[in-house]
Amino acid sequence: MVKTDYIGFRLGEETMEKLSKIAAKENISAGKMAKRLLIQVCNLRSLTPTDEYVKFSINTMKALLSYIPPKFFRDKVEEYVKGTIFNIKFAYGKDVNYENLDDFMNFVNEYVGPKGMKWFTDYELKREDNTMQFRGVHNMGMGFSHFYINSANLFMKMEFDAEVIPNSIEFSDNYVTAKYELDPNFLSKI
Repeated sequence: MVKTDYIGFRLGEETMEKLSKIAAKENISAGKMAKRLLIQVCNLRSLTPTDEYVKFSINTMKALLSYIPPKFFRDKVEEYVKGTIFNIKFAYGKDVNYENLDDFMNFVNEYVGPKGMKWFTDYELKREDNTMQFRGVHNMGMGFSHFYINSANLFMKMEFDAEVIPNSIEFSDNYVTAKYELDPNFLSKI
């Protein structure tokens, strides 16, 4: 039997309300949800492989992605993106909305860049008027570029109801960029 220790902590009313809502969606108690979330963040922060997460080196990831045809990324990326959205939002620590969009973009820049997940050696996500654009330099090959473009397109559609601007996508074996038009209803709240 695994030895366990007890940890107790107090949460503010607003945080407890949010935790309870999250737990209710999964039909578990707020305490069990807090434990699950704490374990997930410890695994993510320590990059400890679990039953749900596997750690690959950049070279291994580059090699694996090089064998996957681009059509796969267009057809099969939704499940991955849903998990990524959860992980990014969880790491961010709050819901993304019009009030904190700029703060969220700064967070994403660090999360996927050289200080975070190290997917990119240089990365920038920025907003100008009614558009958002990302630009990233990486060293993981063409497979990663296909993977990231398709993931970003779906992420922007799911989170911001943003459509990719035709002819704005550019990519090579070490560079990706795309520009998205934001939904006017979302923008009216900024």
